[in-house]
Amino acid sequence: MDGTFLETLASRLEDDGLLRIATDHPGYAEELATLVLTVPSLEPLPWESLPPPPPTHYELKYRGEGRAIRRFLLRRCAVV
Repeated sequence: MDGTFLETLASRLEDDGLLRIATDHPGYAEELATLVLTVPSLEPLPWESLPPPPPTHYELKYRGEGRAIRRFLLRRCAVV
């Protein structure tokens, strides 16, 4: 994933639309944590600020294996 892809995703969201990303890959999570800050139309929110979606099959499997899951909740905001 790169900034252009995130910008494209953001452009497809309505104002205040949400994007949720979850990963068990530590390197990807670190890269993504920095990358989301470069997209002005996406505002990072605390994952816990909204009720979470149900866990995916993979999330359940990986949590069962003891893998840490990093989650990102992003909201599309108007860019001035």
